[in-house]
Amino acid sequence: MRLLYLSPLALLIPYSEAMANESSPFQKFDNNISAGIAVISSPGNYWASNLNANGQALFNNGVWLNLLAATKLSFNFDNNNNSSVSKTYNNSSASSFGLTGGYAFLIDGKYNVIPHVGFSYTNQLLAVNENSIQQFIIEDPAYNYSFGLKNEMILIPAKLKIALDLNFNIGDHQSVVPNSSDGSLGHYNYTLYTFTATPAIQWNFAEKFTIIGYYQFNYNFSNSMNSPNVNYPDIGVSSSQYLMNNYVQNALGVNFGVLF
Repeated sequence: MRLLYLSPLALLIPYSEAMANESSPFQKFDNNISAGIAVISSPGNYWASNLNANGQALFNNGVWLNLLAATKLSFNFDNNNNSSVSKTYNNSSASSFGLTGGYAFLIDGKYNVIPHVGFSYTNQLLAVNENSIQQFIIEDPAYNYSFGLKNEMILIPAKLKIALDLNFNIGDHQSVVPNSSDGSLGHYNYTLYTFTATPAIQWNFAEKFTIIGYYQFNYNFSNSMNSPNVNYPDIGVSSSQYLMNNYVQNALGVNFGVLF
């Protein structure tokens, strides 16, 4: 289902307590609390944005934890400039929160290779209306499990770092979608798989402040979403314009943070 991917930015960490002095260069980047905005797009003239906040803690024993929360800020969907769709009022909201943990392996004092796992919950809601009359509603709560590997490299000690995070996410969705044009709703469970690649750059522009910029590519696919395609002739659209099994999303984001 394509509603909104609340894209997280996960930044991971150094090695072991015994290697604390060698790991400290990454601790200067990865201990932070940040907040930011991301702009998301996908085919079909779909645009959205979200606000996010996260807190990261890097411990001397190499364990890293990241707590993330996000909420949808804005939403626009105009499928192939369909004038009927553009005249409707799409009321959409979404939120997510999650926890990710990993362990970092320090290489040559300036590289980190970090396997990590995570769990998150998302809930997304879309109501499509015309002339104050509700046409249909979609709700898409999901429990998500992620497995990933991140590579980090320091370019300028204590100042500049780049990273590439690769993730595979399994989403257990329990959706409420249109069952027919008479307003009845059906319940459909399906699994959505997402591959994510996130290159990022982090600049510590002051002793206690940092800025993080990132691009995120998401490929989503599912063969188990079998909800009906319901047509709405009054507005010239169908539910399939909002529901998709396989799709790509791109995101650009920036976070500002406080180092500790």
